[in-house]
Amino acid sequence: TNEKVAKLTFKNNIMGSVVGVILAYRQLVQDYNNLDIQKRFLKESAEALQQYKLKVKVGKMAPSDILQQKANYETTKLALVRQEDALQQNYQNFLSAIGLVPNAKLNIVKKITIQHYQLPSQPEAIRRALDGNIAYRQALLQLENTRRAIITADDQRKWTLNLTGSETIGSADKSIPGLPTNFLDTIDRGPNLMIDFQIPIYDIPGKAAEVSPRV
Repeated sequence: TNEKVAKLTFKNNIMGSVVGVILAYRQLVQDYNNLDIQKRFLKESAEALQQYKLKVKVGKMAPSDILQQKANYETTKLALVRQEDALQQNYQNFLSAIGLVPNAKLNIVKKITIQHYQLPSQPEAIRRALDGNIAYRQALLQLENTRRAIITADDQRKWTLNLTGSETIGSADKSIPGLPTNFLDTIDRGPNLMIDFQIPIYDIPGKAAEVSPRV
């Protein structure tokens, strides 16, 4: 089970890295598109400002009316600078995600093609979601470990009856100095049996070993 958990953890790390690269790329493409939009906004704001200046020059507008248009132009220009900074930052994040050096130069494809797939049924969608959920599968394995721990702890608290036996094979040396010659003949060489019967009483550690995994 530990090996399965380790494999799932490794798979989860790989999936996380792939998803991270995809998200970083999509964010970078979005930044490029936002930059193009800000450039168009700045161009339109500059053209509007020029038109305001011409209207003031011919006397169709008061000089004070041009102040608001100048403020709009400067605000749009500041937004463009901020978007360029965000683009550079996310470009570095993308290089870091794919393991390249910060000064690497890449040609970013700015068009993302969205493929349409047939939606699965609700039971199939749930099954796919659970099969691809690494944390959920790891939790199932941990639950199985906990169940085995409960069974093991419960088994260790049961009464035990053990029977062990032994028997001496071969003849003994009857020429031991200091002993009568017939002394060893009186030793019983038949099989020896021993019964060990254990009843756990007030087995607090055993109860704790069972209660802890249940909790």
